[in-house]
Amino acid sequence: MESKKVIFGVTALLVLANLLTITFFDLEGMRNIRLISSSSFLILFVLLKGYKNIFLLLALISLVFADFFIHFFETLFYARLTLVFRGLAAICVCLDVLPKIIRLKYNVSTTLVFFVVALLHVFLLFKLLNLTQVTSKDSSLTVVALFYGALQIFLAILAFAYSYGYSTVKARYYVVFVYGVAISNVLTSTGYFLGFDFLFYVSRPLYVLGLGALLVYSVVEFKIIKPLEI
Repeated sequence: MESKKVIFGVTALLVLANLLTITFFDLEGMRNIRLISSSSFLILFVLLKGYKNIFLLLALISLVFADFFIHFFETLFYARLTLVFRGLAAICVCLDVLPKIIRLKYNVSTTLVFFVVALLHVFLLFKLLNLTQVTSKDSSLTVVALFYGALQIFLAILAFAYSYGYSTVKARYYVVFVYGVAISNVLTSTGYFLGFDFLFYVSRPLYVLGLGALLVYSVVEFKIIKPLEI
């Protein structure tokens, strides 16, 4: 309980810091506070969990690297690195819940729901890719973005299956993390490429809340003994 209170407090402070930075500073300042936010959660994770959960630790480290390289996003090489490290973070978070997902038993209706969810995410991915292609005109960046987007779709499906199959508080925090970070990245890209700066007021708090949810997920006990049939 004390760990959760600390996480909630740090998350609230970082949300406020991000909103103030968006209001009073330029893009560079916004990128700095993003890096400070992810680094703060990494340090807090190590203090609370140590090195017990290697997948979540590597995920947070990857996000810190991504938030560092985003400072140079206008350079194609660093734009690729930003997406690659986000992809590595997605892989690590997938690996953390994959053993629990494998234990679930699926029926036909559930499989159909997952298929519809996947189609929806694919549609949104290509909408975002069309947006970036108009601006960047670079095929290599589009390929890396497609790789990251595919991982994000897989992660979103896993989160949906995890929450639907186990229906625990821990699973709900996992969903908040996955969708919070995913929606944040979509809004950030839209705001950056189209110049809709007001979207940062939504995207940045979502990113911070998502990382906060990941830390709460890491400290909340998983109480389900047997997986449910879905």
